[in-house]
Amino acid sequence: MDLKPLFEPKTMAVIGVSTVNDRHPANVIFAKNSHRYPVKVYAVNPKGGLLQDKVIYPSAGDVPEKIDLAVIATRAEWVPDVMEDCIRAGIKSAIVVSGGFTEMGRKDLQDRIVGMAREARIPFIGPNCMGVYVPFKVDTFFLPIERMIKPEPGGVAFVSQSGGILVDHMIKFAQQGVGMAKAVSIGNKAFIKEKELLSYLAKDPATKVIAYYIEGFGGGEGRDFVLAADCCHKPVVIMKSGKT
Repeated sequence: MDLKPLFEPKTMAVIGVSTVNDRHPANVIFAKNSHRYPVKVYAVNPKGGLLQDKVIYPSAGDVPEKIDLAVIATRAEWVPDVMEDCIRAGIKSAIVVSGGFTEMGRKDLQDRIVGMAREARIPFIGPNCMGVYVPFKVDTFFLPIERMIKPEPGGVAFVSQSGGILVDHMIKFAQQGVGMAKAVSIGNKAFIKEKELLSYLAKDPATKVIAYYIEGFGGGEGRDFVLAADCCHKPVVIMKSGKT
């Protein structure tokens, strides 16, 4: 499964933007990437309208270009329909920012979007996450520019289940002069998990060291991940909550 569209998208659809609330996560993500990154960004909301003088498309399928990355920031119960629309539109990857899945007892809802994505072979990160930050390429973190401290570009890729822990470490990296290649907030890690990211980052020329913050694994995942990390030719640093 190709993860490159998640980290180096040329086109992005931000689904769930608001015409009345500029602080909505989708609006923050749309504004950041429109103004600061070399990615062509489209706004999507069923109501349509305009956002920053740009057309809001009713669905991902109405966007007049093929989309590399969809960032989904709608209510949880709407996400399966949005995912279905993304699949029909041929979107290559997705980040589900929305919360309200297994962390809120809605495993059924999470299982639905995983099944859809697996069948269509669309990799997605999340749900209940912040997504990805890659210097000079893309930033799906829904923190306003003035609140986000970014380290200098460098060789460390950091993958974290916790968005808060990831942001704290980005601040520490900036203070300590540690350069960052990629930051990945995986949230519930419903589909793309630590092992899949390890495989991608092991081949990523910008990444020299791979770091993880891990809260827990599903059945059998921990052993598979540790064995894969043991075979990785790059240093792998793991912080496990309650253990380290």
